[in-house]
Amino acid sequence: MSDQSEQTQGTNFVKQRYLIMLRGMIIFSLSSLLLLFVVMSPGVQIMTNEYSWLPFVALLVLLLGFMEFIDAYIVRRTQEFFLNVQVAIMDTVIGVFLLVEMYDDTGRLALLLASYLIIKGLFRIAVVLKVKPPFTSWVILGSMISLTLGGMIWAQWPFKSAFFIIIALCLDLMLRGWATMMLGFWLNKSLKQGKLQPPTVQE
Repeated sequence: MSDQSEQTQGTNFVKQRYLIMLRGMIIFSLSSLLLLFVVMSPGVQIMTNEYSWLPFVALLVLLLGFMEFIDAYIVRRTQEFFLNVQVAIMDTVIGVFLLVEMYDDTGRLALLLASYLIIKGLFRIAVVLKVKPPFTSWVILGSMISLTLGGMIWAQWPFKSAFFIIIALCLDLMLRGWATMMLGFWLNKSLKQGKLQPPTVQE
């Protein structure tokens, strides 16, 4: 990707660089903490028997969906607008479904979330190949791990359980939070090095 194209893409978010870093830290910290709770207390009963931690994961997915809508608004005049909207809708729909579903069928839940991770992983890889952002490596890494986790859930390997499904979602959320942090750090570093310029206000 040319330097000019990278600068155009980065400029769309440079004013929100500290907010982007904060967002990434929040998602990464919350998902890491949730993963720790799940591993330490897998059988805790809060809202349901087998899926007690799942509503908390659903709330994080909904939070990400909301953030994606904000990103879509920021880049509303660029080609990335519809890409961000599609990701936001996907996260929001899955988050709402996880909150309202009765979780009475582990197989049905596994099929849904495996499809979600696989489709999202493929979608993000397609976006990277099309847009070619400067932080490509983190997006590719997260996408490949999403595909792997989705495939493992689909194949019910190493085992079929809600416990592994929740762990897979937490890991995916952690990677997305980390990638968001890296984007914020890259924006801040590029601005200080003069590779990016703050957007000018158009009259």
